[in-house]
Amino acid sequence: MRNKQRMSDEATKIESNEDVNQVPAVSDVAVPMWMMGLLIVLVWLGMLFLDRRAGGFDAEVYRPYPSLAFVENLSVTDPPPIARGRVLYNVNCAGCHQSSGAGVSGQFPPLRGSDWVTAPKPDRLVRIAMNGLKGPVHINGEIFNESGAAVMLSVGSDNKFTAEQMADLLSYIRASKDIGNAAPMVAPGEIAESMDAAASRGKTPWTEAELLEIPVE
Repeated sequence: MRNKQRMSDEATKIESNEDVNQVPAVSDVAVPMWMMGLLIVLVWLGMLFLDRRAGGFDAEVYRPYPSLAFVENLSVTDPPPIARGRVLYNVNCAGCHQSSGAGVSGQFPPLRGSDWVTAPKPDRLVRIAMNGLKGPVHINGEIFNESGAAVMLSVGSDNKFTAEQMADLLSYIRASKDIGNAAPMVAPGEIAESMDAAASRGKTPWTEAELLEIPVE
């Protein structure tokens, strides 16, 4: 009987030990500091990526563009005539009229907001670009070149521009956000007659009085 009792007690002890071994124990091992540091760096990099590439979480913007304003300022968003006209303007006109079209007060007339530029028809503007302009000129009530000494040089004479190129240049001046005007763009066929008339004039610049005789309504 004693042997049986002893065997029973030992079996109970073994089962008790197995139960103890099967119970999960909480480890007291700390997370390595390098791992915590790596996690912080990864979180920071993720936030930085979203800040620069998520487009401000705007549904209209996709990476890699940072904002809608950035996208709107890209030339790829412009119609082809505006994009082509920008190149022509920067080469031929920006030196005097500035890249913004603001001109230089008293010297080079502004194109931004100019009543000459935004007229319904571009016939006067074609002639100025083709032959140049001399003498005083009034723009939005302000006089430029009052002494009459300065002469605006032509940019399209001697067949330098095709009708399409002239249309692109004028479209950029009249309708681009860079210059700040919102007049209609210009089609090559729309200015063909004006270009022929300007070409027949040769290299003689126009005066304000002569240009005002040309209807633009």
